[in-house]
Amino acid sequence: MLKAFLYSSLCLGLLAVCARTSQASIFGLDPDGGGNGFLSVDQLDWTPDSALSLDGLTAIRAWAATAGTVQLPFTTYTHGKLGAANLNNTNQLPGGVGEITFVAGITENVTAAIPTGGGGVIATFGLLPGPVNFFEIWQGAADSNQLAGTGYNNGTLIMSGFATAFQGVANYAENSVVSALDQHNANDYPALQTLEGNGSTTIVGSIAFVDTNYFAGITPGQTISFFSTNQKNPFDAADPSARFTLAPGGAPPVLEGAGLAPAASLGPVNGDINSVFPDVQYQTDAASTFNPTFFVPEPVSVMVWGGLFIAGIVSCARRRHTVVS
Repeated sequence: MLKAFLYSSLCLGLLAVCARTSQASIFGLDPDGGGNGFLSVDQLDWTPDSALSLDGLTAIRAWAATAGTVQLPFTTYTHGKLGAANLNNTNQLPGGVGEITFVAGITENVTAAIPTGGGGVIATFGLLPGPVNFFEIWQGAADSNQLAGTGYNNGTLIMSGFATAFQGVANYAENSVVSALDQHNANDYPALQTLEGNGSTTIVGSIAFVDTNYFAGITPGQTISFFSTNQKNPFDAADPSARFTLAPGGAPPVLEGAGLAPAASLGPVNGDINSVFPDVQYQTDAASTFNPTFFVPEPVSVMVWGGLFIAGIVSCARRRHTVVS
């Protein structure tokens, strides 16, 4: 019964991702904020990159071992670079205008998990209101480094906000096939393998700040389907990042995930629930759209969501790691 539910959830999640552009608004984007006019676009399409769930594997393992009696929170961080600004699936973005990047972090829990054998698992996830909850879009020099995980939150902050809900069902499914984690160009992590898998997540957020030098037709409080993404392993279209940004406000990225010794984070096989290792890293392929609706929290939620910016500034205290030399 649980397995049938999870497979149904995966289908619903994929349908939600496919349907995400149906209510997208056309908005204006000035890629360098230089006052040379706004491009009319309806989607920000980010290049493939990385996401890391700190203690995500620990939370999946706890749910599976207790049939959901124990539900542990965990935090997921991601970043990316704008690859295209689309209007009707056609890129409008010119060259030579620096780059636009994003960083984001959310708090999640596991809502269902069932082992599939060989260390694999099918799992679904829910969004929790803190303590980590932020997204930021930045514009600056073309200096982001995918492998290092740096250069995603410098320059000028042009938009920020927080997540309010998952649209559809956030999910991830692994099989028992083990392969090299990094299959994009040269293998930069020969000591790391991964269980193969894929999933999808659509995070709906609320805009708190927007720089009108860069965006037109977008208002604080407006809804953004910020992180409509497919996750997968292994990495075949991006290099696994060694660092992630754990807090908003230009915080320096921190060595985590693939950037640490395997015994400190991912283990020798990324995603193996039969291991004792806490974290799991994914390749992501994300896109953002803006909707004409506005986020209105329920009365009991106003103080919770309103405090997310304060709480999100302080990254959760976490164990120290041994850094790869």
